[in-house]
Amino acid sequence: MSRFEELCESYTGARKRYFNYENECMEFGVKMVNGLKEYLECPPEQVNYYPPDKESDPNVSYNIHGATKLGEDGFWHVGIGIGLYEVPHGRPQENVRSTLLIKKEDGRFVVKYGKESKDEFRICEDSEDDLKKLYDYIFDEIKELYDKQLEHITGGAEFAHDHDDLRYIQ
Repeated sequence: MSRFEELCESYTGARKRYFNYENECMEFGVKMVNGLKEYLECPPEQVNYYPPDKESDPNVSYNIHGATKLGEDGFWHVGIGIGLYEVPHGRPQENVRSTLLIKKEDGRFVVKYGKESKDEFRICEDSEDDLKKLYDYIFDEIKELYDKQLEHITGGAEFAHDHDDLRYIQ
């Protein structure tokens, strides 16, 4: 085998490992988002994917691949949104958007909720307990935003800036 052929073989192996890794993380991401829908006991259409690094097109329904970007931090950044309302199919509605960060290390998935989050969750793929801890955290973060909204406003803070990249759309 020539040196060039060895380089081609290395290239082929690297691509295969990359795409296998990407697929593992994406499959886990889908499982995680579906589990979040179940955990929240919300209508499935109220949790959606969005591009993590740009404005979304309101006429496009994104899947996880269209809502994911590999960040410089080594995490896959998956944009998600949870649509909240006072009454179903009524106004006002608000879409709480954030980013799930996912990577795999030492046989476990490492997940963060929000680009600036320091809290990491190490999740075994089949561990419902590990996933529940993450879901509890997401629920608590969003609930705290709304429960303390008036305090944020009267304190002079801009609501959306108090928790990393959460965005609100009416």
